[in-house]
Amino acid sequence: MAEYEIEKNGARLKLQMQQKSDHQFEAIFESASYLSDLTKISEQHYMLRLDGKNFDILTQREGNTQNIHVNGKAVSLSVLDARARQLREISRKRGSGKSVDEIKAPMPGLVLQVQVKEGDHIEVHDSLLVIEAMKMENEIRATAKGVVKKVNVREGQAVDKGALLLRIE
Repeated sequence: MAEYEIEKNGARLKLQMQQKSDHQFEAIFESASYLSDLTKISEQHYMLRLDGKNFDILTQREGNTQNIHVNGKAVSLSVLDARARQLREISRKRGSGKSVDEIKAPMPGLVLQVQVKEGDHIEVHDSLLVIEAMKMENEIRATAKGVVKKVNVREGQAVDKGALLLRIE
């Protein structure tokens, strides 16, 4: 069963998805259960039937933002899967009086890109760097807005799991 955390307008909901067949899923929001049918039309276009209602869903990635349109209406959602939630928890650390994020390597790998520099102002979901691990590129994104205080790595550098990559205040 796949678990997600969905945030909309500051409210957080837990979503669990259980695949029943090729297109059918059981969607459980908090404690309410819905039978859904999801059909992929194209890479960014889906048709969803949820609780007897049809939804035309278009997704589009623009830079660091995932835009979702449901039946032609823009919906602003932040969706975190289990891995993203774990990365967020690993990278957060509270300092005395100030919020400090220490972005740490979630796995050993090679830094392919550093996309920020000290002094940069960043927003939630901004791309910070890319690490290659096990032949897969893993984009590390900001979990909070702030200012990059320290960049501890450079492109081409090997890092161990838990290595401090960036500090953000």
